[in-house]
Amino acid sequence: MEYPNDNQNNQPTKITGVEQNPSGVQHKMSNRNLKIIIGVLIVLLVVGVSVAGFFILKGKNSNDNQKLTENKTTNTPTQNQEVTPEQAKITKQDNPIVVKKEKALVYNSSTKEFKQISPDGYKVLYYGYDTYLPVTENIFLLKDNKIFTFDIINSKINETSIPALKNEGNVYESINNILLSQDKSRALITIGTFDKTSKEYQNEFAGPQSVSTKEIKYDIQTNKWENSSIIETAKNLVKDNSVWFVKWDSKNNKLFGHRSGEGIGNTAPVYVVDLNKNTFQKTPDYGGEGIHPYFATNLDKFILVDFRNNSLLLFSSNDLKNPQKTIDIKNVFNQHCQHYKSLFKWEVQCDNGIFSIAWSPSEDQIALGLNTQIYTIDLSSNNMSLEFSDETIGQSYMYWERFTIAYSPSGKYIFFVDYDNTHQEDRGTMLKDENSRFKLTAVDVNSNAVTVLQNLTESFYILAGGY
Repeated sequence: MEYPNDNQNNQPTKITGVEQNPSGVQHKMSNRNLKIIIGVLIVLLVVGVSVAGFFILKGKNSNDNQKLTENKTTNTPTQNQEVTPEQAKITKQDNPIVVKKEKALVYNSSTKEFKQISPDGYKVLYYGYDTYLPVTENIFLLKDNKIFTFDIINSKINETSIPALKNEGNVYESINNILLSQDKSRALITIGTFDKTSKEYQNEFAGPQSVSTKEIKYDIQTNKWENSSIIETAKNLVKDNSVWFVKWDSKNNKLFGHRSGEGIGNTAPVYVVDLNKNTFQKTPDYGGEGIHPYFATNLDKFILVDFRNNSLLLFSSNDLKNPQKTIDIKNVFNQHCQHYKSLFKWEVQCDNGIFSIAWSPSEDQIALGLNTQIYTIDLSSNNMSLEFSDETIGQSYMYWERFTIAYSPSGKYIFFVDYDNTHQEDRGTMLKDENSRFKLTAVDVNSNAVTVLQNLTESFYILAGGY
């Protein structure tokens, strides 16, 4: 072990106060000198043990974080960093689709501008849980209470055969949710009837509630619809009205859902209902602390977060009793916690919630959206990479739109919406750039290059990573 220079000077290489006779033989040392030497040796021994213990402990802590550190490529755009569109070579296939002011727009990688693709006068309908799709071909529109589909690839609009929504006096109909089938050929559309004079409508806590609902099954290819009770049947089967069904496999007649509602949030258990067999499976509830599931495109597997054990649980949709794999993400939480605390000039508690998870098109990687950072995890090796860190000083609403994250169809990019990066102490005066309050941003998952594709003054959300 090497000592610093100051410590080397303290080593007993020469002992003073010891006389030698002409023959070179030392006199016997006095008890006082012997005690001094013994004391010095004891001090040096204690210091050496302490230093060794320090490096052993340091090595242990390093090993705890080794898995994350070795496999992450950090990319931390600071306030002064210039992020230009030239950093990402977005192809036409990977042009993301966004919705702004109820209009659908596609990003044009050649002109580096948005182009409106939905017809004027039509409102893009909300897809509910399926808002953030890897790719999409058709979107639903509304005009004069009539429902339309729009073929993005062929720029073709089609009026559906579904009856127009009612709007008579205080009573009107509104679409509550659109649940696309796994192959995107069909949709379950839930329509609510609202009465402005009813007590349900005047709910001061949850907002206006419908007095009744109806369900329609619509075939996009044949333009035919029929009344349906698929969701109602599934709810009766699981005997839990709090279950929110978020995925539908129309070919195998299965519904996938989880508990959700006022005072519940989105949480486990996760349900898979087989309507052909009138049976269902469900996961453990994990103490009601598991975040809702994120299903792979083929619906054959999903990820559930177990916050109690700081882990991700990979389930097969055919076996909900036990996860196929458990991925420890404690190091991700620790690193995010340190970063989050560094953004404040005062003591704060960690905010380690996972607000979004996206599957790559190849389904061998997932992206995790935390409060101030985005990570990716390789599902075969469990390698974890830090893809993006927001360095804005301030509260959580100033970071990025953490509920919105989508892979491009090629899997090369992750798209998300970043917010203006004005620090909290400057917030009360002026934004750094009034024209860049919302930023459509891409991260190259291979190089970690961060690219601002477009700056907007108005909010928008990502509908799909491409088409």
